[in-house]
Amino acid sequence: MEELKIELINGAESVKELYFTERRGSIFTFGKTRKPILFITLIFTLSIILYFVAINVPMVIWIFLFVVCLSVGLIALVYLIPIVRKYLIWKNSVAGYLKMLAKYESQWLSLTDNSIELVILTKQR
Repeated sequence: MEELKIELINGAESVKELYFTERRGSIFTFGKTRKPILFITLIFTLSIILYFVAINVPMVIWIFLFVVCLSVGLIALVYLIPIVRKYLIWKNSVAGYLKMLAKYESQWLSLTDNSIELVILTKQR
């Protein structure tokens, strides 16, 4: 395949679509964070319900279940924090790159068999 050049009319928006594919635009829709957030929400909701049951029916089993649910929720939260941190660092770096890219008037996307290259040809606005 020979080299294919595509002029990007609105370069920042076009490149943004490349970065935010597969629902990476939000922490709640990104696959690696969506399931743990849903799990933690469910566990903490169950913990709140068990807390009120343990207050109204003070039996050891309800208190034990509440403590177990709360512990599982906290462990899941500790597991989720590094994943969310990596995602937010990635998203902020992409936002900074797109902001820098928006300062230029025109860009070219150069495609070959072995590479994809973004070429910035004009000066800053």
